[in-house]
Amino acid sequence: MNTIFLFDIKSYFKRRAFILILLLIIVIGFLGGMNAQFSISDTIFRNSPYQISFILSLVSLTTIFFSTLFTSQLLFKEVDSNFEFLLFSTPLKKKTFVLGRYVVILLLSYLFVLLLSISFLFGQYYGETSNNVTVFSLIHVIYPLFIFGFINTFFTTAILSYIGWISKNKLFVYITGLLLYVIYIILQLYSNSLLVSQLMPQSDEAKFISALIDPFGLSAFFHQTVNWSVLQRNTEMVSLTGVFLINRLGVFLISVFLLFLSVKKFSLDKVSKPKRIKVKSTLKASKKGLLYGPIKTVYNLKTKLQSLISFTKIDLIYIVKSIPFVLIILILLFVLGMEIPAEIDKGSRIPEHYATSGLMLQIINQNFHVICVIVVLFYSHDIFWRSTTANFNALENTTANSEIRFLSKWLTLSIIVVLFSVLMLAEGILFQLLYEYYLIEWSVYKDVFIFNTLPLILLSGILLLIQEVIHKKHIGLIATSLFALAMATPISEILIEFPLLKFLNTIQLNYSDMNGFGFYKNAFVLRLAFGFSAVLILITLLHFFKKQLVKKHVTIILLLLSVFAFYSGSELINGSIIKNEDSELQVRADYEKQFRAYENLAVPIITDVKTTVNLYPTKNRYTIQGQYILENKTQKSIHKVVVNFPDDFNIKKATLLIGDTSIDVKNTTEVIVLKKGLKPNEKAIFNFKTSYQWKAVNGHEPFNAIIGNGSFMRISRYYPQFGYQKIHEIHKKSIRKQFNLKGNATKKIDFNSPKSINNSFINLDMTISTSSNQIAVGVGELVKSWKENNQNYFHYKTTTLIPFHFAIASAKYAVKKDIYNGKKYEIYYHPSHHENVEHLLKNAKLTMDYCETNFGKYPFETIRFVEISNFTKGFAATAYPGTIYAVEDKMFHSNIKADKQQDVINELAGHELAHIWWGTSQIFIDERVGGAMLIETLAMYVEIMLLEKMYGKEKVWDRLKMHLTIYNNSRGFKTEEPLYKVKNNSPYISYSKGAITMYNLKELIGEDTVNKALKMFLEKNKYPNLKPISSDFLNELYTVTDEKFHSEIKKMFTEVNDLKIDFGD
Repeated sequence: MNTIFLFDIKSYFKRRAFILILLLIIVIGFLGGMNAQFSISDTIFRNSPYQISFILSLVSLTTIFFSTLFTSQLLFKEVDSNFEFLLFSTPLKKKTFVLGRYVVILLLSYLFVLLLSISFLFGQYYGETSNNVTVFSLIHVIYPLFIFGFINTFFTTAILSYIGWISKNKLFVYITGLLLYVIYIILQLYSNSLLVSQLMPQSDEAKFISALIDPFGLSAFFHQTVNWSVLQRNTEMVSLTGVFLINRLGVFLISVFLLFLSVKKFSLDKVSKPKRIKVKSTLKASKKGLLYGPIKTVYNLKTKLQSLISFTKIDLIYIVKSIPFVLIILILLFVLGMEIPAEIDKGSRIPEHYATSGLMLQIINQNFHVICVIVVLFYSHDIFWRSTTANFNALENTTANSEIRFLSKWLTLSIIVVLFSVLMLAEGILFQLLYEYYLIEWSVYKDVFIFNTLPLILLSGILLLIQEVIHKKHIGLIATSLFALAMATPISEILIEFPLLKFLNTIQLNYSDMNGFGFYKNAFVLRLAFGFSAVLILITLLHFFKKQLVKKHVTIILLLLSVFAFYSGSELINGSIIKNEDSELQVRADYEKQFRAYENLAVPIITDVKTTVNLYPTKNRYTIQGQYILENKTQKSIHKVVVNFPDDFNIKKATLLIGDTSIDVKNTTEVIVLKKGLKPNEKAIFNFKTSYQWKAVNGHEPFNAIIGNGSFMRISRYYPQFGYQKIHEIHKKSIRKQFNLKGNATKKIDFNSPKSINNSFINLDMTISTSSNQIAVGVGELVKSWKENNQNYFHYKTTTLIPFHFAIASAKYAVKKDIYNGKKYEIYYHPSHHENVEHLLKNAKLTMDYCETNFGKYPFETIRFVEISNFTKGFAATAYPGTIYAVEDKMFHSNIKADKQQDVINELAGHELAHIWWGTSQIFIDERVGGAMLIETLAMYVEIMLLEKMYGKEKVWDRLKMHLTIYNNSRGFKTEEPLYKVKNNSPYISYSKGAITMYNLKELIGEDTVNKALKMFLEKNKYPNLKPISSDFLNELYTVTDEKFHSEIKKMFTEVNDLKIDFGD
């Protein structure tokens, strides 16, 4: 054993390249740690036992990659070098050989995991000198390195070695490694994982089973710690007890058993032997008795083509007829077959999606590419070295067309990739038929080849090129593996910033029925064109210049490829802006340094906004022209004003007019000095014109998505603002110190401070123009619409004062209109997304009736629901005065008929329409804590009440149980505040706990009493009264209820206790 062990170890460490790879792993780990965002919560210390265990458990998953790599190398070391017959002719005991070889695999794999883990931790804590740390203890690192790192490596190497020794096939090892990764992904969907528990809550039984059988222990770790408090996460390590002990001990014993089986089943006699093939002679003797003679060699384009076909055919037969090829196909079909139903169903919190062609394409993009990268990596290495392994390369290289061999290998891999792509496409169509969605969009499915097949073909060529340049088998495998990992997987998003170098990745966007992939598809094609041009140039240089076969036509080809690469590359990066966190922080720091001195200056109030917004969807561009009426509502003259324009906007013109004085503004942020001052109650006019355009290479802002179809802009955010904007301040002390910012960031308004004046309501007069085939929808009543200069115009005007809070959407809409109880109902939707329109209209009427009956009159004449594309991220639906915007796949195009357990229309439409009373139109909160209770908790109450009236208490029970799970899974990561002091970044309190608390309140004092308190609260606190705070609602509750309920009400809202659902009788 010692001899085998030492020989294998020395064979690695005596290579300089191996030492360089170790150093590279350390660098990758350090850089990855610096860039990765693993901050679970501000209240969880960055070096707490829980945080370290969480990070190291995730990093330990890289053992799948390292173990597969070393197992495939070392298990077949003798076979690859044709040394097996000589080695096994010696008196070598199989136990000695197996254990010696396995220990090397285990130690090398764990060494890589160890180096990556430690360097990753150093990177995590080097990049930020935060005060959010506790006393460091070495055991907090050693323990998870063993319990996750070593045990996971032991299991992975044991199962890979067993499969390798039993099958004696290298590809089976790769397939097993791939299966281990697939198993991890599937089990995380049913665990208490931080990554999915909020989006897809699962049943307790599913989580328990996942915790038991997860071979990597993450599910067991999350299960064991799900109910931990912040104190426990900061001070305790997860103990080897309960499910976690069973999981880790079980995995360890299984690994030992597999190693035992490997020793028992391995046979030194059963080595691979060359097959004897009987060859029937086809030679016929000539009349003179000669069996052979000289043949004239023909070397032209035809023979080259024949050689290409012959070489390719040989490799294809070798691949396709193998059992591993069939297994790879089954794995690909299995993975996609698991992901498609999961994406359609989306768990208990998100409505079921329709099985559209776009969704199938999206799922293929997100799953097929990474798996196929691994397959291409193996096959590129396998067929490149196949002749050398069989000692056939010397003879093969003597043939006239041997230089065609590289191209034939590339063609072989390309055909395999195309075949896999066709299979994925076919499975997508099959699932559409199974889910009875019969609209097959071939124009969508063809993008499978653009976003997956072509990048994988390009990767194949590069991997072959790397191996040809290095021309050392094992070093080539390591080099190609690291290249594929760094350049063709999601890791490249962290490592690679320059956009031209990302041509090996697929597109990661969700598909939009309204807009497809938009301009991102054009950018992707340009990037791909650059990649192909660059690679073809390298291949041409290698195969022609190196062999001194430069000819005129080769030079022309190189020039054409260079021109094409330059054109596609320059088109792609034209207007590109490489942004990173440090540069954005520097901008914020500079803003605070320059303008915080003006923090306490009085500012004029915007009272009227008249504006024209010209949308150009086909150019991803829009312009804003506007006029503010400003008024000094203070008791003193204003002599200085800070004017702020948003970044990324081009200021074409901006002028402040006070009487006969005109002051121009030219900078994004500028301090205007008013020589005469703006006197109390005096008014001024501010005229401005700005423009905005985004490039696909830079990405778009989710709330500022001007796109081909389905645009949505929170447009009020991008209008000029007055006064110092403390939202730009940096709050973390460590980062403030890094940028030399003095003191602390501005504190938010204290809860007990006097209430704020409500002076942010305006009159809005907005004209929107858009493409001639689109409808633009804004806020206010539609006064008129017309067409001019090939643009459609829409004039909206508010009939009552609204907050400075308005948005715009534009798309090729179909429109459903109705009048009910004197109010106009309008629904703007994508023409093919008509399924839920009638149900939405019905729910809107029910919600309107409930809210008007219980809380007061609806303040507008029209209520609109507007569908927008899923290029907008960050919400499912959002409410503005009189207009509610909803993302296409959350409300309009969700299959509510198939999902009997969930009515997303009730959840979203009812909730968002309730915001007209609670949050966006009548009351307007300030920044102090507790505001989210008045906005989201009260809207959740209306949502739950509508659910009860439409479906009964049983559905309410199911919904509240889901919210209870979300609340319990989240509360251990933050120092929990009581509901009436909830912070904006604690949705598990304002939404989930808030819904349960309000329902419990209803059960305690009665629905009528709750609604009476809400109505009184609204009447006393809506505009123009002072901005309300959460205690105002509690005071109304105390007013309308008997004193015997006061202690329980106080406990519900002002204390932190374990939560339960109270259903009374």
